[in-house]
Amino acid sequence: MKNKQNEYYTTRNDFVGRYIEIKGSGNFSSEKKRLRTVEDGLLKTFVKSFWVRYWMSTSQIVMQLVFQAVFFIVGGLAVLRGNITIGFFSIVLQYFGQLLNSVDQIFGIAIGTEKYHASLTRMKRIFDIAADKNGDRPISSVRAIDINNFNIKMFPESKKDSKMFYSQDLSCSFENPGMYVISGDNGIGKSTFVRTITRIYQPKLRGSVLINGLDVNKIDMDALRQKEMGFLFQDVPSPHITVREYLSDLERNGFLNDLKESRPFLNVYFSDVFNLADIYEKKVDVLSSGELQLVRLLAALGKKDASMYILDEPTANIYPQIRSAVICLLQELGSGC
Repeated sequence: MKNKQNEYYTTRNDFVGRYIEIKGSGNFSSEKKRLRTVEDGLLKTFVKSFWVRYWMSTSQIVMQLVFQAVFFIVGGLAVLRGNITIGFFSIVLQYFGQLLNSVDQIFGIAIGTEKYHASLTRMKRIFDIAADKNGDRPISSVRAIDINNFNIKMFPESKKDSKMFYSQDLSCSFENPGMYVISGDNGIGKSTFVRTITRIYQPKLRGSVLINGLDVNKIDMDALRQKEMGFLFQDVPSPHITVREYLSDLERNGFLNDLKESRPFLNVYFSDVFNLADIYEKKVDVLSSGELQLVRLLAALGKKDASMYILDEPTANIYPQIRSAVICLLQELGSGC
């Protein structure tokens, strides 16, 4: 029943989160039907659980009544025959009632044990997820990344199926300074590629990923991502905080003040089309798509001491009037200026 509940709530939350997309694409009826199917499955499980509990409770009550009736009749006949006294029978009847209460507790323990077993199974599935692996070699800055015969194993635990994620192995190099664009159709694995080589994703790999000539598995990637890499991700939920709070790290490190000294930044973030000051007190999750993209880009670039920025579709949804200014800003960063 818990598994069905989780499935239902996950499907419902997905439906609510994608409502605009569903409404725009016109497939509301099919998505609603899918949600209804999951809901019906949850209802059937609830009904089944109800009847199991009903018949268990009914059986328990019937058994108690039968035992009490038999005991009362046998004991009453024994008293009438003079085999035992009424006082002795009353004492025995009292302890018999306690015995039946113990049976009730045994039923309760059995139900509790099943709940515990179900919870333990779910927890075990979570605990069995492999922890992130992180090396211990520190790197002060990213000078180069070399990808050699890289691919991702789709079924790492299967010995029979060796299907790979990409149709062919990938080999490429990225040098700093430099600006590189990974292009291709949607869904071919561009985001998966950059998230894997930076060890955000940690699937089973074929080939090697080297940063400054060192195997990525030996590098302290947690520290490297924290200090040396700025990220812009797509399709990430927006927090319900103000833009000021979202960019608080940039205020603390003085990056926002530095914007006023940079013409490319001024052309993007303090222009006639978009002015950061106008949305500073707005909630991030109510910004327009163009405003949100620029704020997220600024948060990524705000790690001013980073030696590498990974930007997933940085110009997506940005106002056409300043798109060229955004590209100029990125080109300046890529030149090492």
